[in-house]
Amino acid sequence: MVHSIIFAIMIIIPNIGFPHGTYDVVITTQNIAKGMKISHDNVEMGQHNNNNKDIATDLSQVMGRTAKRNIQSNKPVYFRNLEYDYSVLKNSVIEVSYQKDGVYLHSRGKALQNGNTGDQIMIEYPNSVIRSVKITGKNTAQII
Repeated sequence: MVHSIIFAIMIIIPNIGFPHGTYDVVITTQNIAKGMKISHDNVEMGQHNNNNKDIATDLSQVMGRTAKRNIQSNKPVYFRNLEYDYSVLKNSVIEVSYQKDGVYLHSRGKALQNGNTGDQIMIEYPNSVIRSVKITGKNTAQII
């Protein structure tokens, strides 16, 4: 009798404490190739039975990001498979401009960090001078 009770408890316990049900998550609507940008054309909200913290739960969390690797169709979107599509990448050479009172200067510098349009980042000029700039577009910035 005691052995039967212990066996019954061993069968029931593994199911205690695990969440059951489905969760609203971002699901792919087509295969997404590495390097492809996430948009409303290739993802939608759907149901999944896993509430893993690495799974996107809102479309705004993934829009505009880029796939780091291939992602199959009808699968949840994991943050670890995405990267930001930055306007300026760290260590890239960017065009820098300055304009004031009719004077327009143009130069190039190396970005010391990643950033998107509107972000303020540090750049390094060829003569090793480091300066803060505001990103204005793809690989372009303006001295502030």
